[in-house]
Amino acid sequence: MLFHWENRYFFPEIPNGEVVILVHGLFLGSFVMVPLAKKLAVKGFHAISYDYRTMSKKTDAHGADFAGFIEQVSKKDFSKIHFVTHSMGGLLLRSALSRISPETEEKIGRCVMLAPPNKGSDMARLTVKFIPFAEKIIAPIHDLSSAKDSFANTFPEPPEKFDIAVIAASHDTKVRQACTHLSTERAHATLFSTHTLIVYMPRTAALVCNYIATGNFQGNNHG
Repeated sequence: MLFHWENRYFFPEIPNGEVVILVHGLFLGSFVMVPLAKKLAVKGFHAISYDYRTMSKKTDAHGADFAGFIEQVSKKDFSKIHFVTHSMGGLLLRSALSRISPETEEKIGRCVMLAPPNKGSDMARLTVKFIPFAEKIIAPIHDLSSAKDSFANTFPEPPEKFDIAVIAASHDTKVRQACTHLSTERAHATLFSTHTLIVYMPRTAALVCNYIATGNFQGNNHG
């Protein structure tokens, strides 16, 4: 086994009663979101880095699993549930938000998607085109494609009631900046970064913490 698959929890010294669930992307594990989780814990948020076997299921099946996990978290004594996703993790969130109960929906706070393939990935599309058996190895690869019939392009976008911001990478060879957008996004930013490096950048952590705390990348509370 290459990785030990587990959800990782980080507890703040001064908790604010809110939780942030972080979701990694394809081929990775919960470890990739640990630096961001620790930054959020310092800001007073409970943080959970959610883990899943990325290649084993279609995206919507992963989304169903994730929705079940969100329901479990919702039963705990948290006033708000926020999310930070990377890449494919953003599609899991889109799927999960369409499945949660009304009671859980009331607890949903803010979401920040990092380099999400909301309109798909050209690299995934080319992989499917030139490697016909790719889906037998990587079950969700076509879901992530920029093809018109992919999950990314056919699954309904989250409604406007959900507070979602997007951060794209300027030098992303997997997901073009134009493909990161949602029509319902509340804010969008682009950082000088690559697709994977964006998770580890201090500037990313600053923007994520600001948005989750205040609903603004600059840290000015809308409230």
